Amino acid sequence: RRSSDLLNNNNSQYYGDFAIGNPKQRFTAVFDTGSAITWVPGAACKSDACSEHHRFDTVGSGSFQAKEEAKSAGAIHYGTGEVNYVGGHDTMSFCDSHANAGCHGKEDKVLAVPNQPFGMSTDQTSYPFRILPFDGILGLAPSGSKGSVVHQLKEAQALDRNVLGVYLSEDTHRSGSVSFGGVETAHIAKHSPLHWHKISNNSEWLV
Repeated sequence: RRSSDLLNNNNSQYYGDFAIGNPKQRFTAVFDTGSAITWVPGAACKSDACSEHHRFDTVGSGSFQAKEEAKSAGAIHYGTGEVNYVGGHDTMSFCDSHANAGCHGKEDKVLAVPNQPFGMSTDQTSYPFRILPFDGILGLAPSGSKGSVVHQLKEAQALDRNVLGVYLSEDTHRSGSVSFGGVETAHIAKHSPLHWHKISNNSEWLV
């Protein structure tokens, strides 16, 4: 099991650290359970929104694989902005915030997601992305959504248990967390039971 801290951005977004590529290029992103798409700013993006954030350099990763050009490009329209991107595949890494903060420790403390599809932005609107404290979006939709990090973890049999635990702090000065492969019991009230419910379909976290 690997647990990553989630920072609280005004109780509206929760974002954390991860890395892409070999050697690792580090990013922060909103851990978005409502999306199957992961994207980060790309080196080809020259907008101010990109230049003020971390950008992924395909040349700097020995494990990067480009998508077929015809299937590569896409656009995402949000309520307050737009992102254009090209797609690829690479290894994604999550490091335990307590046992291996910043991915500077032993590799056995790293959760690797092989061949993870993701987008590299070629253009982003200045608003709102320039002022946001994170680089991109990390899609954590259920495993029925191809492209989701959860889907890739299950396909790779990377976890002993295919479980995703999320704790969202209501205090902006206190970190939440996401736990891959289990649930952090420290965030459950003592003597309180843990209830399991089936989701209505395997592509959305709906009960």
